[in-house]
Amino acid sequence: MKTTITCPSCSHEQTIDVPFKVNFFGCVSCLRYFDNTAAKAVVKETFKPFYFERSLSAGAVGKFDDKSFVVTGLVIKSLQSLESWCEYLLHAEDGKALYISESQGHFIKMEALDSGVDMTSFEKNQTFEEITYTRMAVANPRVRLAVGFFEEDVLHPAKTTEFIAPPLIISREVYHGAHTTWYKGAHLPRPTVKKAFELSKLAGRYGTGLVQPFYFEPFRVAQILLAMCLLVIGITMLRNYDRETKIVYDAFVPLNGASASDLVSNSFEVTGSRAPLTVHLASEVDNSWASTTIGLVNEENNEEIYATRDLEFYQGYEAGEHWTEGSKADEFNFCGVPAGKYHFIINVSKSEIDTTTTGVHIRAESGMPVYHNMWIVLVVCVVLIIAAYIAKDKFEENRY
Repeated sequence: MKTTITCPSCSHEQTIDVPFKVNFFGCVSCLRYFDNTAAKAVVKETFKPFYFERSLSAGAVGKFDDKSFVVTGLVIKSLQSLESWCEYLLHAEDGKALYISESQGHFIKMEALDSGVDMTSFEKNQTFEEITYTRMAVANPRVRLAVGFFEEDVLHPAKTTEFIAPPLIISREVYHGAHTTWYKGAHLPRPTVKKAFELSKLAGRYGTGLVQPFYFEPFRVAQILLAMCLLVIGITMLRNYDRETKIVYDAFVPLNGASASDLVSNSFEVTGSRAPLTVHLASEVDNSWASTTIGLVNEENNEEIYATRDLEFYQGYEAGEHWTEGSKADEFNFCGVPAGKYHFIINVSKSEIDTTTTGVHIRAESGMPVYHNMWIVLVVCVVLIIAAYIAKDKFEENRY
Protein backbone atom coordinates (compact mmCIF):
# COMPACT_ATOMS: atom_id res chain seq x y z
CA MET A 1 0.00 0.00 0.00
CA LYS A 2 1.54 3.29 -1.09
CA THR A 3 1.94 5.63 1.84
CA THR A 4 2.83 9.31 1.58
CA ILE A 5 4.10 11.31 4.54
CA THR A 6 5.02 14.99 4.54
CA CYS A 7 7.76 16.00 6.94
CA PRO A 8 6.33 18.40 9.56
CA SER A 9 9.68 20.21 9.77
CA CYS A 10 10.76 20.76 6.14
CA SER A 11 7.60 19.76 4.20
CA HIS A 12 9.58 17.16 2.22
CA GLU A 13 7.24 14.48 0.89
CA GLN A 14 8.09 10.77 0.91
CA THR A 15 6.05 8.05 -0.79
CA ILE A 16 6.90 4.41 -0.17
CA ASP A 17 4.90 1.23 -0.73
CA VAL A 18 4.64 -0.33 2.75
CA PRO A 19 2.53 -3.24 4.08
CA PHE A 20 2.45 -1.99 7.69
CA LYS A 21 1.37 0.98 9.78
CA VAL A 22 4.08 3.63 9.83
CA ASN A 23 4.77 4.28 13.51
CA PHE A 24 8.11 5.99 12.95
CA PHE A 25 9.68 7.70 9.96
CA GLY A 26 12.90 9.49 9.08
CA CYS A 27 13.14 12.42 6.67
CA VAL A 28 15.88 12.21 4.06
CA SER A 29 15.85 15.97 3.63
CA CYS A 30 16.17 17.44 7.14
CA LEU A 31 17.54 14.25 8.77
CA ARG A 32 14.91 14.31 11.55
CA TYR A 33 13.43 11.13 12.95
CA PHE A 34 9.78 11.22 14.10
CA ASP A 35 7.53 9.27 16.42
CA ASN A 36 4.28 8.90 14.46
CA THR A 37 2.28 6.92 17.01
CA ALA A 38 0.32 9.92 18.29
CA ALA A 39 -2.07 12.20 16.43
CA LYS A 40 0.82 14.54 15.64
CA ALA A 41 4.30 13.40 14.68
CA VAL A 42 6.92 14.31 17.26
CA VAL A 43 10.64 14.76 16.57
CA LYS A 44 12.53 12.07 18.42
CA GLU A 45 16.04 12.60 17.00
CA THR A 46 17.79 15.07 14.78
CA PHE A 47 20.76 13.46 13.08
CA LYS A 48 23.90 15.25 12.05
CA PRO A 49 25.08 14.78 8.44
CA PHE A 50 27.00 11.51 8.26
CA TYR A 51 28.79 10.44 5.10
CA PHE A 52 28.27 6.86 4.03
CA GLU A 53 28.64 5.61 0.47
CA ARG A 54 25.57 3.42 -0.02
CA SER A 55 24.04 1.72 -3.03
CA LEU A 56 20.31 1.79 -2.24
CA SER A 57 17.73 4.37 -1.21
CA ALA A 58 14.40 4.19 0.60
CA GLY A 59 11.69 3.23 -1.90
CA ALA A 60 13.97 1.16 -4.13
CA VAL A 61 12.40 -2.06 -5.44
CA GLY A 62 14.31 -5.33 -5.77
CA LYS A 63 13.37 -8.87 -6.68
CA PHE A 64 14.50 -11.93 -4.71
CA ASP A 65 13.19 -15.45 -5.27
CA ASP A 66 10.68 -14.13 -7.84
CA LYS A 67 9.17 -11.80 -5.24
CA SER A 68 9.34 -7.99 -5.24
CA PHE A 69 10.62 -6.27 -2.11
CA VAL A 70 10.58 -2.55 -1.34
CA VAL A 71 13.28 -0.83 0.71
CA THR A 72 10.93 0.67 3.28
CA GLY A 73 13.71 2.12 5.41
CA LEU A 74 17.43 2.25 5.98
CA VAL A 75 19.50 2.69 9.11
CA ILE A 76 23.18 3.66 9.17
CA LYS A 77 25.06 2.45 12.24
CA SER A 78 28.62 2.79 13.45
CA LEU A 79 30.95 1.67 16.21
CA GLN A 80 33.37 3.71 18.28
CA SER A 81 36.07 2.47 15.91
CA LEU A 82 34.20 4.50 13.23
CA GLU A 83 33.43 1.31 11.35
CA SER A 84 30.03 1.93 9.77
CA TRP A 85 27.43 0.02 7.80
CA CYS A 86 23.93 0.46 6.41
CA GLU A 87 21.00 -1.82 7.19
CA TYR A 88 18.19 -1.86 4.62
CA LEU A 89 14.73 -3.03 5.72
CA LEU A 90 12.81 -4.63 2.85
CA HIS A 91 9.20 -5.75 2.76
CA ALA A 92 7.13 -7.66 0.23
CA GLU A 93 3.46 -6.97 -0.39
CA ASP A 94 2.51 -9.98 1.73
CA GLY A 95 4.47 -8.60 4.69
CA LYS A 96 7.52 -10.86 4.35
CA ALA A 97 10.64 -9.03 5.56
CA LEU A 98 14.24 -9.16 4.39
CA TYR A 99 17.27 -7.33 5.73
CA ILE A 100 20.30 -6.34 3.66
CA SER A 101 23.46 -5.03 5.26
CA GLU A 102 26.02 -3.05 3.26
CA SER A 103 29.54 -2.31 4.47
CA GLN A 104 32.38 -1.06 2.25
CA GLY A 105 30.54 -2.31 -0.81
CA HIS A 106 29.97 -5.82 0.61
CA PHE A 107 26.41 -7.10 1.08
CA ILE A 108 24.71 -9.60 3.41
CA LYS A 109 21.09 -10.71 3.05
CA MET A 110 19.35 -11.83 6.26
CA GLU A 111 15.99 -13.03 7.55
CA ALA A 112 14.65 -13.16 11.07
CA LEU A 113 14.41 -16.64 12.61
CA ASP A 114 11.12 -17.78 14.07
CA SER A 115 12.82 -19.42 17.04
CA GLY A 116 15.90 -18.77 19.12
CA VAL A 117 19.33 -20.28 18.59
CA ASP A 118 21.29 -22.11 21.24
CA MET A 119 24.40 -19.92 20.98
CA THR A 120 26.04 -17.82 23.68
CA SER A 121 28.30 -14.77 23.72
CA PHE A 122 30.98 -16.59 25.70
CA GLU A 123 32.26 -19.43 23.52
CA LYS A 124 34.40 -18.57 20.49
CA ASN A 125 33.32 -21.48 18.27
CA GLN A 126 29.74 -22.77 18.31
CA THR A 127 27.68 -25.10 16.16
CA PHE A 128 24.30 -24.45 14.58
CA GLU A 129 22.65 -26.84 12.13
CA GLU A 130 25.89 -28.88 11.98
CA ILE A 131 27.93 -25.85 10.91
CA THR A 132 30.61 -24.35 13.17
CA TYR A 133 30.43 -20.58 13.55
CA THR A 134 33.05 -18.23 14.98
CA ARG A 135 31.84 -15.54 17.37
CA MET A 136 32.86 -12.01 16.45
CA ALA A 137 33.05 -9.09 18.90
CA VAL A 138 29.95 -8.11 20.83
CA ALA A 139 28.98 -4.58 19.82
CA ASN A 140 26.70 -1.76 20.88
CA PRO A 141 26.34 0.21 17.63
CA ARG A 142 25.21 3.80 17.46
CA VAL A 143 22.49 4.87 15.01
CA ARG A 144 23.87 7.64 12.77
CA LEU A 145 20.90 8.03 10.44
CA ALA A 146 17.44 6.56 9.91
CA VAL A 147 15.54 7.30 6.70
CA GLY A 148 12.23 5.90 5.47
CA PHE A 149 9.22 4.30 7.14
CA PHE A 150 9.38 1.97 10.14
CA GLU A 151 6.95 -0.13 12.11
CA GLU A 152 9.26 -0.45 15.13
CA ASP A 153 11.47 2.17 16.72
CA VAL A 154 14.94 1.66 15.25
CA LEU A 155 16.56 3.97 17.83
CA HIS A 156 16.16 1.41 20.60
CA PRO A 157 19.68 0.49 21.78
CA ALA A 158 20.57 -3.06 20.80
CA LYS A 159 23.49 -5.26 21.81
CA THR A 160 24.61 -7.17 18.72
CA THR A 161 26.57 -10.43 18.55
CA GLU A 162 27.54 -11.96 15.23
CA PHE A 163 28.64 -15.52 14.51
CA ILE A 164 30.20 -16.18 11.11
CA ALA A 165 30.97 -19.22 8.99
CA PRO A 166 31.62 -17.55 5.61
CA PRO A 167 29.53 -17.20 3.56
CA LEU A 168 26.96 -17.71 6.38
CA ILE A 169 26.17 -15.53 9.39
CA ILE A 170 24.01 -15.75 12.52
CA SER A 171 23.22 -12.47 14.28
CA ARG A 172 21.66 -11.85 17.66
CA GLU A 173 20.21 -8.51 18.75
CA VAL A 174 19.20 -7.94 22.35
CA TYR A 175 16.94 -4.92 22.98
CA HIS A 176 16.77 -3.30 26.45
CA GLY A 177 18.66 -6.31 27.79
CA ALA A 178 15.56 -8.49 27.43
CA HIS A 179 13.94 -8.94 24.01
CA THR A 180 16.14 -11.02 21.68
CA THR A 181 15.85 -11.43 17.90
CA TRP A 182 17.91 -13.89 15.89
CA TYR A 183 18.78 -13.48 12.21
CA LYS A 184 20.32 -15.87 9.73
CA GLY A 185 21.90 -14.75 6.49
CA ALA A 186 24.60 -15.15 3.87
CA HIS A 187 26.94 -13.15 1.69
CA LEU A 188 25.09 -11.46 -1.16
CA PRO A 189 27.20 -11.16 -4.34
CA ARG A 190 27.34 -7.72 -5.92
CA PRO A 191 26.09 -8.98 -9.32
CA THR A 192 22.98 -10.34 -7.55
CA VAL A 193 22.31 -6.93 -5.98
CA LYS A 194 22.74 -5.21 -9.34
CA LYS A 195 20.36 -7.62 -11.03
CA ALA A 196 17.77 -7.56 -8.23
CA PHE A 197 17.52 -3.75 -8.17
CA GLU A 198 18.37 -3.24 -11.87
CA LEU A 199 21.35 -1.04 -11.03
CA SER A 200 24.25 -0.23 -13.30
CA LYS A 201 26.56 0.84 -10.50
CA LEU A 202 27.09 0.09 -6.82
CA ALA A 203 29.09 1.80 -4.10
CA GLY A 204 32.83 1.09 -4.21
CA ARG A 205 34.09 -2.10 -2.62
CA TYR A 206 36.98 -2.13 -0.17
CA GLY A 207 38.74 -4.76 1.91
CA THR A 208 37.21 -8.11 2.81
CA GLY A 209 33.53 -8.52 3.64
CA LEU A 210 32.46 -9.93 7.00
CA VAL A 211 31.24 -13.18 5.41
CA GLN A 212 32.66 -12.75 1.92
CA PRO A 213 33.80 -16.18 0.76
CA PHE A 214 37.27 -16.65 -0.67
CA TYR A 215 37.41 -16.62 -4.45
CA PHE A 216 37.93 -20.37 -4.58
CA GLU A 217 38.27 -23.30 -2.19
CA PRO A 218 42.01 -24.10 -1.77
CA PHE A 219 41.27 -27.70 -0.77
CA ARG A 220 39.29 -28.22 -3.98
CA VAL A 221 42.09 -26.64 -6.01
CA ALA A 222 44.59 -28.93 -4.26
CA GLN A 223 42.46 -31.96 -5.15
CA ILE A 224 42.32 -30.97 -8.82
CA LEU A 225 46.04 -30.20 -9.03
CA LEU A 226 47.01 -33.41 -7.21
CA ALA A 227 44.79 -35.39 -9.60
CA MET A 228 46.58 -33.62 -12.46
CA CYS A 229 49.92 -34.59 -10.94
CA LEU A 230 48.90 -38.23 -10.73
CA LEU A 231 47.73 -38.13 -14.35
CA VAL A 232 51.02 -36.59 -15.51
CA ILE A 233 53.01 -39.15 -13.53
CA GLY A 234 50.94 -41.97 -15.03
CA ILE A 235 51.34 -40.70 -18.59
CA THR A 236 55.08 -40.15 -18.10
CA MET A 237 55.60 -43.63 -16.69
CA LEU A 238 53.55 -45.15 -19.51
CA ARG A 239 55.57 -43.31 -22.17
CA ASN A 240 58.84 -44.40 -20.56
CA TYR A 241 57.72 -47.95 -19.82
CA ASP A 242 59.16 -49.59 -22.96
CA ARG A 243 62.08 -47.25 -23.50
CA GLU A 244 65.58 -48.66 -23.39
CA THR A 245 68.67 -46.53 -23.48
CA LYS A 246 70.62 -47.31 -26.64
CA ILE A 247 74.04 -46.00 -27.65
CA VAL A 248 73.68 -45.01 -31.31
CA TYR A 249 77.10 -43.39 -31.72
CA ASP A 250 80.35 -43.73 -29.79
CA ALA A 251 83.61 -42.51 -31.29
CA PHE A 252 86.75 -40.48 -30.67
CA VAL A 253 87.22 -37.64 -33.16
CA PRO A 254 90.96 -36.90 -33.44
CA LEU A 255 92.47 -33.45 -33.75
CA ASN A 256 95.78 -33.43 -35.58
CA GLY A 257 95.78 -29.66 -36.12
CA ALA A 258 93.82 -26.68 -34.84
CA SER A 259 90.68 -27.99 -36.55
CA ALA A 260 89.32 -31.04 -38.28
CA SER A 261 87.23 -31.03 -41.45
CA ASP A 262 83.60 -32.10 -41.30
CA LEU A 263 83.27 -35.74 -40.36
CA VAL A 264 80.17 -37.66 -41.50
CA SER A 265 79.28 -40.48 -39.14
CA ASN A 266 77.76 -43.82 -40.02
CA SER A 267 73.98 -44.01 -40.15
CA PHE A 268 72.15 -44.99 -36.99
CA GLU A 269 68.49 -45.65 -36.19
CA VAL A 270 66.31 -44.05 -33.53
CA THR A 271 63.24 -46.06 -32.48
CA GLY A 272 60.21 -45.47 -30.28
CA SER A 273 58.21 -42.29 -29.65
CA ARG A 274 59.70 -38.81 -29.78
CA ALA A 275 62.43 -38.44 -27.20
CA PRO A 276 65.62 -36.46 -26.64
CA LEU A 277 68.84 -37.67 -28.25
CA THR A 278 71.49 -37.08 -25.61
CA VAL A 279 75.04 -36.28 -26.70
CA HIS A 280 77.99 -36.59 -24.28
CA LEU A 281 81.28 -34.80 -24.97
CA ALA A 282 84.63 -35.34 -23.26
CA SER A 283 88.17 -34.15 -23.94
CA GLU A 284 91.45 -33.93 -22.02
CA VAL A 285 91.74 -30.18 -22.46
CA ASP A 286 94.10 -28.53 -20.00
CA ASN A 287 94.41 -24.76 -19.81
CA SER A 288 92.77 -24.66 -23.21
CA TRP A 289 89.52 -25.24 -25.04
CA ALA A 290 87.95 -27.51 -27.63
CA SER A 291 84.87 -26.60 -29.66
CA THR A 292 82.51 -29.17 -31.14
CA THR A 293 79.76 -28.54 -33.68
CA ILE A 294 77.38 -31.44 -34.34
CA GLY A 295 74.69 -31.54 -36.97
CA LEU A 296 71.91 -34.15 -36.71
CA VAL A 297 70.70 -35.07 -40.19
CA ASN A 298 67.40 -36.87 -40.82
CA GLU A 299 68.11 -39.11 -43.78
CA GLU A 300 64.44 -39.35 -44.74
CA ASN A 301 63.83 -35.61 -45.27
CA ASN A 302 67.41 -34.22 -45.05
CA GLU A 303 66.38 -31.93 -42.19
CA GLU A 304 69.42 -30.74 -40.24
CA ILE A 305 69.69 -29.51 -36.64
CA TYR A 306 72.98 -28.09 -35.35
CA ALA A 307 74.40 -27.53 -31.90
CA THR A 308 77.75 -26.17 -30.71
CA ARG A 309 79.41 -26.79 -27.39
CA ASP A 310 82.76 -25.61 -26.00
CA LEU A 311 84.82 -27.61 -23.52
CA GLU A 312 87.06 -25.32 -21.47
CA PHE A 313 89.26 -26.23 -18.55
CA TYR A 314 91.81 -24.03 -16.81
CA GLN A 315 93.81 -24.51 -13.62
CA GLY A 316 96.66 -22.97 -11.71
CA TYR A 317 97.93 -21.77 -8.38
CA GLU A 318 97.32 -18.45 -6.69
CA ALA A 319 98.63 -17.50 -3.26
CA GLY A 320 99.57 -21.12 -2.74
CA GLU A 321 96.05 -22.43 -3.47
CA HIS A 322 95.07 -24.56 -6.42
CA TRP A 323 92.14 -23.34 -8.52
CA THR A 324 90.19 -24.76 -11.45
CA GLU A 325 87.66 -23.33 -13.84
CA GLY A 326 85.45 -24.98 -16.45
CA SER A 327 84.96 -28.66 -17.23
CA LYS A 328 86.40 -31.36 -19.45
CA ALA A 329 82.96 -32.84 -20.15
CA ASP A 330 79.53 -31.65 -21.21
CA GLU A 331 76.24 -32.97 -22.51
CA PHE A 332 73.21 -31.64 -24.36
CA ASN A 333 70.00 -32.86 -26.00
CA PHE A 334 68.52 -32.80 -29.44
CA CYS A 335 64.92 -32.56 -28.18
CA GLY A 336 61.89 -34.42 -29.54
CA VAL A 337 63.73 -36.58 -32.05
CA PRO A 338 61.23 -38.87 -33.85
CA ALA A 339 61.96 -42.42 -34.97
CA GLY A 340 64.00 -42.71 -38.16
CA LYS A 341 67.49 -43.02 -39.69
CA TYR A 342 70.05 -40.33 -38.92
CA HIS A 343 73.74 -39.47 -39.14
CA PHE A 344 75.99 -36.82 -37.64
CA ILE A 345 78.08 -34.13 -39.30
CA ILE A 346 80.86 -33.34 -36.83
CA ASN A 347 83.41 -30.55 -36.75
CA VAL A 348 85.89 -30.09 -33.89
CA SER A 349 88.52 -27.44 -33.28
CA LYS A 350 90.96 -26.29 -30.60
CA SER A 351 93.30 -23.44 -29.74
CA GLU A 352 96.17 -23.03 -32.22
CA ILE A 353 98.70 -23.04 -29.39
CA ASP A 354 97.26 -26.21 -27.81
CA THR A 355 99.64 -29.12 -28.41
CA THR A 356 98.24 -31.56 -25.86
CA THR A 357 94.55 -32.01 -26.75
CA THR A 358 94.29 -34.94 -29.15
CA GLY A 359 90.57 -34.92 -29.84
CA VAL A 360 87.03 -35.14 -28.50
CA HIS A 361 85.17 -38.25 -27.44
CA ILE A 362 81.51 -38.20 -28.55
CA ARG A 363 78.79 -40.58 -27.36
CA ALA A 364 75.11 -40.32 -28.31
CA GLU A 365 72.27 -42.15 -26.58
CA SER A 366 68.61 -42.48 -27.55
CA GLY A 367 65.60 -43.88 -25.72
CA MET A 368 66.53 -42.34 -22.37
CA PRO A 369 63.53 -41.91 -20.03
CA VAL A 370 62.28 -38.31 -19.96
CA TYR A 371 61.13 -36.88 -16.63
CA HIS A 372 61.95 -33.20 -17.11
CA ASN A 373 58.44 -32.06 -18.08
CA MET A 374 56.90 -34.19 -15.34
CA TRP A 375 59.01 -32.49 -12.68
CA ILE A 376 58.14 -29.06 -14.03
CA VAL A 377 54.41 -29.86 -13.77
CA LEU A 378 54.80 -31.28 -10.26
CA VAL A 379 56.75 -28.27 -9.00
CA VAL A 380 54.27 -25.81 -10.55
CA CYS A 381 51.31 -27.67 -9.02
CA VAL A 382 52.89 -27.72 -5.55
CA VAL A 383 53.71 -24.00 -5.80
CA LEU A 384 50.12 -23.23 -6.86
CA ILE A 385 48.70 -25.24 -3.94
CA ILE A 386 50.94 -23.46 -1.42
CA ALA A 387 50.13 -20.08 -2.99
CA ALA A 388 46.38 -20.83 -2.77
CA TYR A 389 46.57 -21.53 0.97
CA ILE A 390 48.77 -18.47 1.61
CA ALA A 391 46.32 -16.29 -0.31
CA LYS A 392 43.42 -17.72 1.71
CA ASP A 393 45.25 -16.97 4.99
CA LYS A 394 45.94 -13.37 3.93
CA PHE A 395 42.30 -13.01 2.89
CA GLU A 396 41.13 -14.20 6.33
CA GLU A 397 43.57 -11.89 8.10
CA ASN A 398 41.97 -8.93 6.33
CA ARG A 399 38.52 -10.13 7.40
CA TYR A 400 39.37 -9.87 11.09
